[in-house]
Amino acid sequence: APAWERLLARLPAVAEQFRGAIPAYPFQFSPRTAFRSEVVVGDRWALLPHAAGFVDPLFSAGFVLTLLGVDRLARLLERGPEPEREALEHYARETDEDLVAASRLLAAQHAVLDDPERFSLLTMLYFAAVTFSETARRLDKPAAAEGLLLRDRHGFGTAAFRLADEVATGSPIPAAVLHERIRELISPINVAGLLNESKRNWYGCEAADLIEAAGKLNASADEIRAMLRRVGFAG
Repeated sequence: APAWERLLARLPAVAEQFRGAIPAYPFQFSPRTAFRSEVVVGDRWALLPHAAGFVDPLFSAGFVLTLLGVDRLARLLERGPEPEREALEHYARETDEDLVAASRLLAAQHAVLDDPERFSLLTMLYFAAVTFSETARRLDKPAAAEGLLLRDRHGFGTAAFRLADEVATGSPIPAAVLHERIRELISPINVAGLLNESKRNWYGCEAADLIEAAGKLNASADEIRAMLRRVGFAG
């Protein structure tokens, strides 16, 4: 409760918004919400990623992690009702590596929370990876989008997380330099027109961006159009 009062004292607009509010439940305080499970699978059981670990709600990465986990487990169950232990262990490793990947990018984002320009630039790593991954899956090309944030993709994953680590450890990378490094990094997977200055950081869902980037997905423009019709985006 004292922390809440200090927050309201710092933010008068918020204090005004909550002027007549009454707590419905007692205040709760948790000094640490992030966790990482040591054991993810066992005899005929497996944790979904959001139960295996939690990093931070930024980007709502837990949704993506869980959907990846459901997909992986469903593929295991397609082989039979009782997946082999080796297959479950592989699932556990993939889940843990996804959590580590998320934590590395989120650490960088938190390091520049007070710098809107650099924070915005770093989000491009996330949005480039997820828009590419989701499009690849809708094109029935899941092999092109394995791993959270394309962590295993040659030419992107390793370099992207190395850059994130630089930022997270306080490396004073000027915004202009960071902009060019990120532009170069995401270029092979940028299917959403990211860092297009004419958009002024407002990125709508434009079919033209996907069609123009069809080659990056090893697809034709007609395949992109057919996919857009199939998912109900275009008539």
